[in-house]
Amino acid sequence: MADFIDDFTKIIINIFIKISIYICELHEFASSDIPDVMCQSSTYANDCTNEELIENEKCGEKEFIGKLKQKLDKLARYAAAYGSLEGEPTSVTIEKQCVLNDQLRTKLDL
Repeated sequence: MADFIDDFTKIIINIFIKISIYICELHEFASSDIPDVMCQSSTYANDCTNEELIENEKCGEKEFIGKLKQKLDKLARYAAAYGSLEGEPTSVTIEKQCVLNDQLRTKLDL
């Protein structure tokens, strides 16, 4: 019985360590600044045309948004794994909806 309690205590401690790491990462993420696109574009203004500046800014924004989506998905999966989220993570729901849509398309010959 004592071994079971020791093992259970170790598991609980590991869970708390993981939670504290995620909280630290979340705090770091939340306190990080959104890049100032206007300042970035002015530094490159001499080297690029307006079209190139706009395209570069769009690529940077897409990359930043992609990173945000990944972090949110990771957080949602973590919350679902530990019971803090009702239902499934949004990405899982979307994946299921895509599969259902594909099945419907094949059945309806669309």
